[in-house]
Amino acid sequence: MTLAAASFWNSAANLGLLGSAILLFLATFVLWQTADRKEELWDADKADANLKIAELNKEAANAKLETERLRLRFAWRTMDKDQRSRISSKLKKYSGQRFEIVTYTSDIEAANFGAKIHEALRDAGWIYVKIASWQTVG
Repeated sequence: MTLAAASFWNSAANLGLLGSAILLFLATFVLWQTADRKEELWDADKADANLKIAELNKEAANAKLETERLRLRFAWRTMDKDQRSRISSKLKKYSGQRFEIVTYTSDIEAANFGAKIHEALRDAGWIYVKIASWQTVG
């Protein structure tokens, strides 16, 4: 190899090394900038997701409240043993009274609640009078 050829290849290698260093610097700079931007975008996406989660949690809480409101509105009336006992004790002074309970045959909820009232009145010493029959008018 001649001195001129060696000098040429040496210069070419130095230029290649310098070019590679410049490319390495540029690539590092681009990676650094895009990494920061990606973190900013991730943070924005995370904030948006957290906001959406909060909105959905609020909607879920409202749905639960509405469900409970509807459940209470349409729930069957009921009477527990303690309530029945309190009613019976207050009505014992009227013991011997005759009573009847009338509900529509198709209203199961009213029939069940009527049975609870029947128990409370019976416990108070009231006398159940069964209705013989109903006559329809018309």
